[in-house]
Amino acid sequence: MAFVSASLILVLVVLSVLHAWWGMGGLWPGRDERHLVGLVVGRTRSMRMPGFVASMLVAFALLASALLVALRTHALTVELGAQGLWLVRTGFWIACGVFALRGLAGFIPPIFAYAAGTPFERLNRRFYSPLCLLIAAGFAVTGTVIG
Repeated sequence: MAFVSASLILVLVVLSVLHAWWGMGGLWPGRDERHLVGLVVGRTRSMRMPGFVASMLVAFALLASALLVALRTHALTVELGAQGLWLVRTGFWIACGVFALRGLAGFIPPIFAYAAGTPFERLNRRFYSPLCLLIAAGFAVTGTVIG
């Protein structure tokens, strides 16, 4: 189980860093902003990346999710008390649900209809949504074993 939780923490931290980097103007894996938007956002009207604040909020949420996994699996031990443990457990399962919903959303065509015809449309179905479902499964497996 340590492998699953460590992998989950690593993936969440890497995704957090990537979102923070985009927020600071990073362009990988795009050649320029329009190309990057087509790959990771899929907007067809405004070909601009989300701003600094939006990107940092996503980066923070991903990092908080990694922290929840670390606390829930005791990879990081902090004295939290009963209310703190309840918050970690609740936040952990909420994060699991958010990743599951985001993963499922990629397979419901109207949700990402705005991205039709962009590389994001294909990448979302092949990689982004399955990754979110895999992350949710990692949460579920880890949370179920921990109890």
